[in-house]
This record gives sequence, C-alpha cells and structure tokens, in this order.
Amino acid sequence: MLFWWTIWKERNSSNFHNKSCPLHKIKMNCIITFCYWCSSEYIDDPVAIVDILGSL
Repeated sequence: MLFWWTIWKERNSSNFHNKSCPLHKIKMNCIITFCYWCSSEYIDDPVAIVDILGSL
C-alpha cells in the first residue's frame, strides 16, 4: 500500500502540477512515509522502525 500511495502522489503531482521528481527522491518519500506511518505503532521503540527497514 505504501508504494502505491507514493506512486499515486507522484503521478498526481506530475499530471496536475507539472512537477516531477527524480527516482531517488521518490524512494526517499516512500521511506519517510513508512517511518511516519510506523511512528504511531512504534512510538516507544524507534529502533524497531530501523530494524524493519533493514529487513526489507
């Protein structure tokens, strides 16, 4: 779901606002969104987020 959400937002930005992002920025936006979504679940253990990212 995270990847589709990021791609959807980038597509809308490109189509409706004539903005485009390089691939590395899209990847970074995906990681930032993932950390934001996980922050409410792992609020007391931020290391768990890093562990999840490392296991991907």
